[in-house]
Amino acid sequence: MSTTPTVESSTPTPNTNLVAGLAMAGGLGILLILIGFIAGVFDPNMNSGIIGLTVLAGILCLIGAIVTWAAVVRPFDHFDDINVAQYHGHEGHDAHDDHARETEGEVNATTPIPADHAVDHVKVYPVPDSAAH
Repeated sequence: MSTTPTVESSTPTPNTNLVAGLAMAGGLGILLILIGFIAGVFDPNMNSGIIGLTVLAGILCLIGAIVTWAAVVRPFDHFDDINVAQYHGHEGHDAHDDHARETEGEVNATTPIPADHAVDHVKVYPVPDSAAH
């Protein structure tokens, strides 16, 4: 039987595909707005009704995606209060302490060498006179 605590959430998680689809709908809205603006800049003789409808469609698509996302995800109901500690799944640090006790005395790449012992670990090789010039 496991004694590891589990994280329980009372808030439902929205469907990831739905959220991704809403992000794409918002991106399509931004793209339509940009296409309308770019078309108006590059062809000033273009019918202004087409440009206006393209920009309007983009704005409506973007606003619709944002409103639907807010209704589905409900970020205003599910926010973290930074003043309240929450369980994050890292409560058992005893294993780390046991590992530290087991490896005590071992020297590895991250172990700092005291300054007075640093000279003991340095190997000095003689340089031939021909390489010195």
